[in-house]
Amino acid sequence: FIQESVDIVLYGANCLPELQEMCRTQGCSLPHGKDCIQVIAGKDFLDQLSQNSKDFYLTPGWLEHYEAIFRVGLGWDTIDARQNFGIYDRIVLLDTGVRPIDDLEILEFYEYSQVIVETIPISLKHFTKCLRELLVSKS
Repeated sequence: FIQESVDIVLYGANCLPELQEMCRTQGCSLPHGKDCIQVIAGKDFLDQLSQNSKDFYLTPGWLEHYEAIFRVGLGWDTIDARQNFGIYDRIVLLDTGVRPIDDLEILEFYEYSQVIVETIPISLKHFTKCLRELLVSKS
């Protein structure tokens, strides 16, 4: 049998302001969640984690590419990073287990942000649920 193609976008709706409209006009689906962090972990889980602190969330991919994102993309030097991350109590690194996280990476990001980085292991159950919902909605 021939399977029809499925158009989905694995991107948070708030990550690119015009994304929702682009997907609506192109007939593709977006996952539920304002950003990749909510798509991976789920809003309820994040709300529970942050009920006693103001957190900034990272994935291993963000950690691996922080220089391209913050230094190059946003133009933040160390002072800018410390000013922008200084409003947070901690930086939560959501460890999905997809790739190993080197302690040196965490230390380098701490040196850049001057905010404690706490690694929290999470499963990919919520992300899998989001994918299934997208695929079911398109079938």
